[in-house]
Amino acid sequence: MSVIDELYMGNIRPLENFSTNKEYQQAQKKRNEYFDKIKQELPKDKKNLLEKLWSKSADMEYEFGKEMFKSGFSLAIRLTSEIYK
Repeated sequence: MSVIDELYMGNIRPLENFSTNKEYQQAQKKRNEYFDKIKQELPKDKKNLLEKLWSKSADMEYEFGKEMFKSGFSLAIRLTSEIYK
């Protein structure tokens, strides 16, 4: 079975083996701590704004990751095709 078939059938799941490095994990932990501290300090009417900011930051990180994946995948395809020239 081809890699494309395996991917389509769900036999290959790239995100199952996804892991972050130590620096990313530490930065994420600190970000979460700062968020919690700020949230505790805010009055109730401002906490909603902070939640929206958090949500949009997560959306941005997702979109950035998706674009970087597409860019890397595209480069890999181009490199592979160059091998066969």
